[in-house]
This record gives sequence, C-alpha cells and structure tokens, in this order.
Amino acid sequence: MRVRVGILGWLAAAAIGLASRAAAQNPVRLPEVVIKADPGPKAMTGVVRDTLGFLLEGVDITIPQLQRRATTRANGTFRFDDLPRGTHEVRARKIGYGPQVINIKVDSLGGTGDFELVPIPRSLPAVITSASRLGLSGVVADTAFQTLPGVEVNVVGATGMKTVTDSMGRFYLPVHSGDYLVAISKPQFKDKVVSVSIPSDSGRQVRVSLMPGPAVKSPGESTILPDLNDRMTRLTMKYIHLFTRERMEKMGIDWISNINTAGWVQNGGRGLPSPDCYVLVDGGPKIERVDRLTIDEIESVEVYGSGGVVGYQKSQPKRGGGGVVVGKKGIADSRPTMDMAHSRFLRLVGQANYGKACPLTFVWTR
Repeated sequence: MRVRVGILGWLAAAAIGLASRAAAQNPVRLPEVVIKADPGPKAMTGVVRDTLGFLLEGVDITIPQLQRRATTRANGTFRFDDLPRGTHEVRARKIGYGPQVINIKVDSLGGTGDFELVPIPRSLPAVITSASRLGLSGVVADTAFQTLPGVEVNVVGATGMKTVTDSMGRFYLPVHSGDYLVAISKPQFKDKVVSVSIPSDSGRQVRVSLMPGPAVKSPGESTILPDLNDRMTRLTMKYIHLFTRERMEKMGIDWISNINTAGWVQNGGRGLPSPDCYVLVDGGPKIERVDRLTIDEIESVEVYGSGGVVGYQKSQPKRGGGGVVVGKKGIADSRPTMDMAHSRFLRLVGQANYGKACPLTFVWTR
C-alpha cells in the first residue's frame, strides 16, 4: 500500500513538472484588453476679468466656427458643453471694453481659458422706448449725461426729415410707421447711427449719448453719413433689406451671418452666400467677418443687391448693382442701378470678398 501511494505521488509530481515545463514553453495568452480614450464631446470653462482684476458679468463669449455663444455669470465664469476636441477660437466682447480673442484647446479633460478685457471709453448704446405720441422723439446728451443743443437728427433716406435738438437736447419728428436709420451728428462729436422700428399705433422715444470727437473729421469719415443717406435715398426697398435691432430681436437672431443669408435669399441670390463674407462696419474703413458678429454688438444691418458681391482686386467698379457678379476683368454690371464708386471704402470689402459669393452688407455697431 505504501509503495502504491509512493508511486502515485511520484507520478503526480512528474505530471506537474511536465505541465509546468510545457506552460513555460507555451505560455497561455490572455485576451488583449484595449483601453480607448473617450472620444465624446467635452466642456469648456473660463473666467473673464478686467485689467484691475474685477470679475465681469454679461460678457458675450462666442465660438464663431461652431456658432456657439454664452454669457458670463455674476462671478465672471462661462461654460460651453458638448464641444468637439480641438483648438477653438473664442471671442469675448462687452460694451465699454476692447474685444479679446484667444485660442482654447479642448482635449480628453475638456478645456479652460481666461480673458482679461481692457476698458475703453465708449458711448452707451441708444435706449429706445415706446411712446404714446406718434412719430420719433428723444434726447441727445454727451457721455457725462449733459444734454446737447444744436445736434442734427436726420432720418436718412427718402423721408428727408431732419431737425436739431433744442436747448434741452430734445427733438421730435413726425415719422410714419416703418423701419429707419437715424443719423445723429454734431461738430466735435463722433457721429452715431441709431435704428428704430416705429409701429402704426404708437411712437418711439430714444435717448442717445455722443462721444467727443476730433474738431475736423478726416475725408473718409466726412463721407460716411452722406454715403448712407445717398444709398438709402436712391435705392428702393425692393433692393435693400434693412434690419433694425428691434426687428432682429423679434426674429430671434443671434448671429449676424443669419441676417446676411436672409438678405441674400430675399435679394434673389443663388444658393447660399459664403460663410466667411466680410462686411463694412460703421460705414468703413473697418471690415469684419460676418460670422464673428452677434446681435449684442450690432445696431442695424443693411443688405443690398440682387446677385451678390463677389469682390474685386484691381478694376474700378462700373455703374452697377448693389449686387454684382465678378468676371476676369473685374466687376460686371447688374441691377439695381447704384454707383458703387461713391463710397471710399467699398473697395476694401470688395478685395476681402474676392472670389466669394457675398452680398454687399453694412453693419452699424451699438
């Protein structure tokens, strides 16, 4: 019995040894485990301060290429959810501060970025309220809230209505219902353009503040308001689409590129305009990509033409439409009739839009 047990033990030990050597020579491969990083959307957060370190509420934060926007909270923070990975251009704007653009990278952990805005002197946006008296009335003051007499108030376009403020800075014009641009100017102050939408059953009252300006305007600046009045007078509403701020708010517009598209379609443009069209800002010479502008900073938008401005390089424009088509030799004629050479700054936006399908668009900031 002992011999049998000993033999069995020896055999068991031998078997275990053989199995161990076989396992060493032919190791068992476990299933490969692959850990994949989460490719899903991530969040972006940040804080906005001024140069003194104060947290800023109500700053407009935008990601133009994604058509996303947010507003900072009382503690200066902002947040975007569901963003794709990559580096995004993010813009911060607030009235009274210079805009700032930074690039924020969103990776597997999300992304963060902080802004520091520089205060700049700027007049407050016009405040427009309803009035029981029909027409347009208001008060004009300077940035110190001192009322300004002798300010010219001109409802630009075919109405031909204009007046000057009295000794208390007040004015009144019996304007009928409709959408209008109102040019407000006084020597040694910067000009301002305000948009108003006057309903048929009531009037509008506007309070405007003007910034101090140079005693003598440059040749380019001195043509901006005459150019505005000229094109608003000579073109009928069939070929111009004016979007006041009030009208855009009722439409639920956030991005001015949507207005650019709407004007293009209403003007009979084929397909859709290029997404990166440039527009003239405040009559020029500043231009800006329309897909970077939001309603927060815009007072009104003018979209012209029936075919779209594709831009030009060297050729002088002929008499032709607010909407034109560009060939190899420059700008070809189109309708409606409009002498595009009357503006000193149209060439700037034409060069920027060279090779693109873009309407001729003017935007006026608040």
